[in-house]
Amino acid sequence: MASTSPSVPLSRRWLFSTLSNAQGSVCKDRGWFTEYTPFESGVWCPASKVVVPVAGVGVVVLPVRKGPTRTGSDAHGNLVLRDVLHTPLIRYSIVGYSPTFLEDYRMELDLTDDTMGMIQDHNGQSVGYFAPNKELFEVQLSEPPVGPAVGPSDLAPRGYYTLHVLWPEGQMARWKAYKERPPNLPPLFIEPTNQGTARGQAGQSRIQVGSGSGNKDNTQQISNPPYTAEEIEWLKKIYGNEYLCLLRHQLSIDKEEDREKGRAIVRGLMAARNGQ
Repeated sequence: MASTSPSVPLSRRWLFSTLSNAQGSVCKDRGWFTEYTPFESGVWCPASKVVVPVAGVGVVVLPVRKGPTRTGSDAHGNLVLRDVLHTPLIRYSIVGYSPTFLEDYRMELDLTDDTMGMIQDHNGQSVGYFAPNKELFEVQLSEPPVGPAVGPSDLAPRGYYTLHVLWPEGQMARWKAYKERPPNLPPLFIEPTNQGTARGQAGQSRIQVGSGSGNKDNTQQISNPPYTAEEIEWLKKIYGNEYLCLLRHQLSIDKEEDREKGRAIVRGLMAARNGQ
């Protein structure tokens, strides 16, 4: 569960959407995650026609009120969301009505004076509910000390907000392949850091291992090696992440030759800006 006393208040809004296919849900704040894997990607927001960067994927456990009239120890529970995308630039977090969500829960969207609908498990037991008298379906979180401190509302009354977020099928498949990799598989990802090399990071530059024939060190030479720490910082500042950089130049993060082209482009742009 998220910390009940984070140094920075977590985002308050968890809004329900039947339009989001984004593997389940998207989350604004890293602090909500109980399990987390760095994974560079992006989601498409059709209404605003922009791609929002994804920094990672993980599990979020929301402390929620089970029902408006419940009291005592049975008043609170946990809403567990799996395969949640971490999207720091999004304005609010979204609970998506997706196959991942439906594996665990079902909805009863009956409007009453006390709720705008209920979230139930497959045994029909109440897990949570949507707060009453809202313009959007908003999950009713538990207040401190049961739940964490959250920030003020960032939604204007009668404002227009899009809850339509799409994760490209190719990126879903990429995440699925990463999760289903053999447990004894050596790390295929490398990320430069100030302390050396952090391995096992999903969505970072890949190191390809050769077959050994005709290659004394049993590795394949890469014409454009992985980004340095300085290059990664520049990339994030200009593009957001590698996925968005490649998308801008009509290249694919799923093709190693395209990633090499992307690294060449970035290094060329950096050199040009530095007057080299």
